[in-house]
Amino acid sequence: MRITHHVKTVIVLGSCRATLVAMIAPPRKILLPWEKIEREWRWINVGQGQSFVLTYLAKHPDVVEPGATLAGIEVAMPSENPQAPRVDLVLLKDGEYFVVEVKDRAYDLDRGAEEAIRYAEALKAHLDQNGIPYKRIVPVAAAIKFPRGEAYGPKVGSPTR
Repeated sequence: MRITHHVKTVIVLGSCRATLVAMIAPPRKILLPWEKIEREWRWINVGQGQSFVLTYLAKHPDVVEPGATLAGIEVAMPSENPQAPRVDLVLLKDGEYFVVEVKDRAYDLDRGAEEAIRYAEALKAHLDQNGIPYKRIVPVAAAIKFPRGEAYGPKVGSPTR
């Protein structure tokens, strides 16, 4: 997995103070226990794990970062290509962007982190090119953590209560 860190040194003229501002932070990985998602909707449908995680995180952005707010769902990345991929979620908190890539299974989390890094780099380029201020961009990958040995969790596709 390729992890990219962009660090920019900002020197304030007339001062001896120099600050380091991390522009793209290391990626975060979030595994949501399937029980949390099942409790929210009372069921999990086969093949729709990604939709459940996406909706759960949109309703509960504090899981990614306390105090973050939802900025967008399925956000198109700036690109000349009309087929450019879309970021599953973008969250904001005090000038920090959280670029969230959602996967439906835990074993896809590393791939999700790599995608989130690419999206964070594209967002950074867009913000820099347009002079939009920001503190940092945090790539995030999220997925459902099912019980060991169960591909989709127990009682898949049917109400549990």
